[in-house]
Amino acid sequence: MDEPTSRCKRAALFRFCKLFLTTAATAVTVMAAAQAANVNVSVENGRLTADLGNAVAIADVLSAVAEQTGATLSVHGALGNVRPQAFSEVPLAEALPRLAQPNGLILEFNRQPGGERRLIAIRAVAPATGGGEERHLSRYSDPRQRAHPGMWDYNKGDAPLPPPEERISRLAKIAQSRGEAAAAAVIYVLVADPDNAVRRSAIGLLTGMRNPDARQALMQAAADAEPEVRTDALKALANDPVDKPVALLAQAAKGDGDAAVRVTALQLLSASKDGDMARAVLEGALNDPDPQIREAAQTALRR
Repeated sequence: MDEPTSRCKRAALFRFCKLFLTTAATAVTVMAAAQAANVNVSVENGRLTADLGNAVAIADVLSAVAEQTGATLSVHGALGNVRPQAFSEVPLAEALPRLAQPNGLILEFNRQPGGERRLIAIRAVAPATGGGEERHLSRYSDPRQRAHPGMWDYNKGDAPLPPPEERISRLAKIAQSRGEAAAAAVIYVLVADPDNAVRRSAIGLLTGMRNPDARQALMQAAADAEPEVRTDALKALANDPVDKPVALLAQAAKGDGDAAVRVTALQLLSASKDGDMARAVLEGALNDPDPQIREAAQTALRR
């Protein structure tokens, strides 16, 4: 073997070893980061294997999956922790929504030349900190301690609440002042009242209020147990001229369990104004089996 050929072979071997070591180091780094956060997940051929215990952050799990698949990751809000669970070789499209519950999740796939789908984007949305019948009041001060001494108290189980009609009427009068105390009273009712009609009335009163706590309360209401309340909350949030929650609307349009809520969310989206995420969801809805969903998507794509 002549000397030039030998040098070429040694150089090729060096490049191969360098590439191998770099790849191995990257894999070890990803695995170490996941293990450090107690995130025991692995992705192979579009399938996810996981063994997760307590106190594992959903955001950490999604980050590990994004690193292993090369997908981009966008997280809106505090997602909380996963429920303890273990499974093996479940398709990503099925496994990730399971892990992210109760948050909303939008997954984007790109079809490869061989026909396989590759995950390219993960968007997670935390629509609320509470849900169902559980309502968290600690974030919102009790307005009875401020400007409205006649306000009823949801924390006193032994004291009956005024009838719903009276609560709605009194709340409307309180809200007329449009001050900080009025906003606190309306928020207090929205997150605490057990009656759908009263909560819907509170949403109407909050619409248009430029208040960070009001927006947070409406985000929570977008995950209410009642479809009518979720619908009203989405409409109120979409009216924000500064910060329209496109990701939340897209998730509701794609994944809400009630068809009427999905139709409303689609109607609130615009393909030309709300970006690529909205367009992707709208185009996907064109193949929905529900004709109302398809019609709403077609209309939104023309806007």
